[in-house]
Amino acid sequence: MGEPADNNKICKFLDRWCQPRGISLISEPPPRRHPKPQPHYLFGSAMLRPLRLAYGLAPVIEVLQARGHDIAPLLAATNIPRFALEEPSYRILLAQELQFIRLALERLRLPPAGLVVGQRYSLALFGVLGLAAACAPTMRELFHSVPTWPERSWGAIELTVWRAGDEEYVAFRDEVAVGDLGPFFVERDTAATLALFRQNLGRALAPLRVSFRHAQPADLRP
Repeated sequence: MGEPADNNKICKFLDRWCQPRGISLISEPPPRRHPKPQPHYLFGSAMLRPLRLAYGLAPVIEVLQARGHDIAPLLAATNIPRFALEEPSYRILLAQELQFIRLALERLRLPPAGLVVGQRYSLALFGVLGLAAACAPTMRELFHSVPTWPERSWGAIELTVWRAGDEEYVAFRDEVAVGDLGPFFVERDTAATLALFRQNLGRALAPLRVSFRHAQPADLRP
């Protein structure tokens, strides 16, 4: 396609040629397309830490119990004492947390488990970090506190916040260390982010769009 100046000359020529012959023609140069704004990184963090707060299992445990599952066998299989679930500072190994979640998902057999579990998160679940975040003057600063102190939160995958033009968005990327649980954590943290925003800005808050990109599972049978 030619330059805008060339397009203008062509349109004027067509106007002069058509009008004396009674031909109606509206000719305008094609609109110029503005380049799509490039994403600009704002903040983020690799949230995964080798020692995890056992209290962070509370949401998935709530979902298990709401569906009538006994968590005692899962705690025994992962060597997590029951009192650890009531002690905000008790830490477990990453391997223990991942194994507990795998066992929970086997029992739940719930395809959108990550989205269901994520909706049960609240600032109160973050303890001291939640209290500090609640005092933030803006939602951006509130949300910024989570990746700033990853050892006090439950994240297991990379969290980043970006700006593109007038829009800002949150991106989650799974970590190699979480293996096959990557899709669960991506969906859980996406739902948890929306839940935290709604708790502070109202239930009517709706995201502009949400998209997931997961690898195709090896077994496509239902």
